[in-house]
Amino acid sequence: MYLSRVEIDTTNRIALRALNHLGAYHNWVEQAFPDEVREETRSRKLWRIDRIEGKRYLLVVSETEPDCEQMEAYAVKGSFGCKNYEPFLQSIKQGECLRFRVTLNPVHSVFEENTKNRGKIYPIYSEAAQRKFFLDRAEKHGFSVDSEQFLIVERGEETLLRKGKKRWIWLRPSMKAH
Repeated sequence: MYLSRVEIDTTNRIALRALNHLGAYHNWVEQAFPDEVREETRSRKLWRIDRIEGKRYLLVVSETEPDCEQMEAYAVKGSFGCKNYEPFLQSIKQGECLRFRVTLNPVHSVFEENTKNRGKIYPIYSEAAQRKFFLDRAEKHGFSVDSEQFLIVERGEETLLRKGKKRWIWLRPSMKAH
């Protein structure tokens, strides 16, 4: 596993115009793995946009190392960094207490009658419901968090265009836990 990061070039208007919908970010991440594109295969990648010391970064966790040139396509040149994530993952011991930060997109779906679909997706706005959203998913993903030992440090929305739609709000509570 690899953890990569690149600083998004927020001064480049052309790049920012190209990154106006979630699909564009997804494509940026996928294009950073040219062997998979060429072979028409896709591995699972986790990515997010984060603010670190006032700068915006694209962070990617992947099975293989991404291509530096592709990662810097919409980024500040020379800002790409990639580290082998395995030593860190292997160092985690069961029962160990760790601090981490997570960005979530807390949503719920409302079932629509007479359909087989998941239902319409709605954001979760209240802090209490966002906390519950996080706690409910922690155990499903193999860790536990004491409800008194985490806090939401930032809540906000990202307005991004979505292909075929006028706009989409990405609700982003950032939480710190330990």
